[in-house]
Amino acid sequence: MPDHEPFLAKDLYRFNSKFNELELDEAEARYQHLLERKERLTERTTFGLLALNSGSIVAGFTAIGSPEFMAAVGISASTIAFSIAAFLVGMMLALAAIQFDSNKLTQVSGVQFVRVSHLRILASLLSSELSPDNENELAKAIKKLDEVQQADFDVSHFAIAMLHFSGGAWLAGALAFFWQVVQKI
Repeated sequence: MPDHEPFLAKDLYRFNSKFNELELDEAEARYQHLLERKERLTERTTFGLLALNSGSIVAGFTAIGSPEFMAAVGISASTIAFSIAAFLVGMMLALAAIQFDSNKLTQVSGVQFVRVSHLRILASLLSSELSPDNENELAKAIKKLDEVQQADFDVSHFAIAMLHFSGGAWLAGALAFFWQVVQKI
């Protein structure tokens, strides 16, 4: 058993060791944030858009089922059917947006997971006893880490467009209904 403490890689590479420690903490926090953001976004978007469009569909079917209501507000069954179709399209677009954004966040989270893994390997090597093999592995680990991009809070532009079109479809359905009602006033 040696009578002295082993000389560790992090003793020689103090800057790299400290920088790696800080970046590892930040990378793990960012990775966790991405996962939590993905969950919150999916839940909020799903509930909001689906509730809006499905509530509007229910209202449309209720109106079609009540000839007295249709006569009282002066709206035709074809206008209500158009509105219901627009709300259905809005629901489909909202679901597509959720899927595209979820895919993008999954991709970004995967990149961040790879970065965290490389930082953990680097931290392990920096905490190992210094040797020529360890230095070679350390150099390889630093090179691999440099090849992995820093994950950013990127969004799916296609998902954003789908959300806008979803809102537009709901607006088209609502406006068709209200336009016909307003013309009777």
